[in-house]
Amino acid sequence: MLERRTAWKGEGWAGGGVVRKGSSIAPNVDCYIDTTIDSDAFHDLPSAWSELDEPRLMGRGRPKVLVRPQRWVACAVFLLLFGIFLSRALNPASLANSFAQFRRWPRESILGYATLDKDQRQDTKNKTSVEDGSAAPRVAICLVGGARAFELTGLTIKKYVLDVYEHADVFLHVPVDENSHKLTLLKDTSNKLAVARIFVPKNIPVTYKLQEVLTGVNSPNGVQGLLQYFSLVEGCLGMISWYEEMNGFKYDWIIRTRVDGYWRKPLPQLSFFEPEKYYIPIGSSFGGYNDRLGIGTRRTSWAALSRLSLIPKLHELGYRDLNSEKAFKAQLAAENITAEQNEFAFCILTSRKYGWPPGWSGVPVAAIQSAGNLNGAKCRLCHPAATGQYAMQVLSGLDPLWGWMGPVQKGVQLCNSTQDEVSGWEELFDEVSGPKLSLGRKKIKERSREECIQDIKEFGKRWELWEAPDAEELCPSS
Repeated sequence: MLERRTAWKGEGWAGGGVVRKGSSIAPNVDCYIDTTIDSDAFHDLPSAWSELDEPRLMGRGRPKVLVRPQRWVACAVFLLLFGIFLSRALNPASLANSFAQFRRWPRESILGYATLDKDQRQDTKNKTSVEDGSAAPRVAICLVGGARAFELTGLTIKKYVLDVYEHADVFLHVPVDENSHKLTLLKDTSNKLAVARIFVPKNIPVTYKLQEVLTGVNSPNGVQGLLQYFSLVEGCLGMISWYEEMNGFKYDWIIRTRVDGYWRKPLPQLSFFEPEKYYIPIGSSFGGYNDRLGIGTRRTSWAALSRLSLIPKLHELGYRDLNSEKAFKAQLAAENITAEQNEFAFCILTSRKYGWPPGWSGVPVAAIQSAGNLNGAKCRLCHPAATGQYAMQVLSGLDPLWGWMGPVQKGVQLCNSTQDEVSGWEELFDEVSGPKLSLGRKKIKERSREECIQDIKEFGKRWELWEAPDAEELCPSS
């Protein structure tokens, strides 16, 4: 529970409450209300975030109200409105209407319900963000997924994705786990940090239609795993649309990628991309389209990232038994979006084991030291089992519509992923990545719990909206 005492006078709130200075609700009322607010209260801001908890607001005893006699009418009106809002927040039937009203409130009021009080957070205005009236395109970058290997991938994402688009606004949508604290490696990025949501995943009901459209074959967690991933991706749209509405603009481009991506070269500049197409990596298509990176305009991205909400339409169109990649291809077709497959210099770090050598329908796992563009293929730290001509021979035996990695160069190296994690992987990573990128691994490994807590608190202050458990919960106990 987060105890917040709110003293409010005509000049505004002293504690970041609901009504800001100059509110038309009650501009000159002197009231004192002593409340205890659940730290999760009102964190369900945009209605598009369907997986969020319902808002909760809990009082402690009777509120203390001191009112000047000449202003009792205005104060009574305020208390009446406050009571109405409280009853709606606790009533699921009126939740949607509460959201509609809440989303129209000024951004400054909403920020008071983040984990940190507004007066605790840093100045979130960033000189690198696009200024109003500028001809530069507005870019949103949304990072999703589990942070299991973020001590290895984090600084590569910063260098080769975020730094390329230094004027972009960053959004973060990741599930809570024992690795979430590693995300602080992005603390020093020059990008504007817009909205971060580190949440506890909830089970998504698997309806009959979902079971018909999707298949859990080859998915580690079955259909539920697909739904969780789709919800994770579509959560980007909820955060972005809320932020657009709060700031009165629309993004021109949206880039979505995974936090477990290890990058070797920078993304191209926006001038490389055509507005009418949606850009994805070539290879690793598994019967559909590779969905480990996506770049497009707001229009094409909205279709591409609507992973959950388009499933009913796919059902109506007769699609059945789709894996993630096939469902992705189907939804782009259903929305008349042209996918453009290109080469990109990144791979997805995995600890999952696959057969060796991979057969026609197998999954190759590249060594991260491989030369060339890996296009989002699976990779890991290993002492290669296949290099040179042998590696090319193995790749030539893969189904081009399934596990093929794309037009890789002769410098590709392949791992025998049936084996456990290679010993001495830290030294191997440092050698491959170089001294600057290896700093992230060393920092995460060597920092104390107290340093971790401090890093998370500083990281949270940089976001305009930071929704996450307390730093003490995110940091390892030892």
